[in-house]
Amino acid sequence: VQPRRSRLPTMRRHASEPTLKEMEEEDNSEVTDGRSAVVVIRGQKRILHAPTQPVVHNPAPPSKQLQLDWVYGYRGADTRKNLWVLPSGELLYYVAAVAVIFDRSEDTQRHYTEHTEDIQCMALHPSREIVASGQRASRGQRNSAHVRIWNSRTLHTLHVLGKKELGTGILAVAFSMRTKPNHWSYNEPPPE
Repeated sequence: VQPRRSRLPTMRRHASEPTLKEMEEEDNSEVTDGRSAVVVIRGQKRILHAPTQPVVHNPAPPSKQLQLDWVYGYRGADTRKNLWVLPSGELLYYVAAVAVIFDRSEDTQRHYTEHTEDIQCMALHPSREIVASGQRASRGQRNSAHVRIWNSRTLHTLHVLGKKELGTGILAVAFSMRTKPNHWSYNEPPPE
């Protein structure tokens, strides 16, 4: 009994790529001199040479630090209520794991970067200075979702809620409204 053959045409991503049958016929592991190898990439043979100088492995972290300069984009496709105007006139929104505070007049950005995963929701306190932002859980780590309470002026974290207590993500956060005015600031302890 012969195996049944498909009548479908041979699928290729690019015309220059070999089919599976052609790949089996070719020997792609050809070695020239022990210091280089010949491989086929997208149908073309390439020679990969070994380094001429020995590679030094340095496990120490680099002496320089990267600094976030500008965040492009806006997460508006899958979230709602995600753009606020601060008392300073700056715009507050989030992209991935970064909360962005954009000053339109100066064309500058400040960034709150304490989140370790994508921000899924955010709320601005009625004082318009304190922010709550909720993130999803890290991949493979249940109960790592949490909410961060932070100051939009100083970008300092005031409190972290729900670490190792919440599930896979935070879908919504909100501040409650007080009926009486509150005259103390988050920088000072509340009156007794």
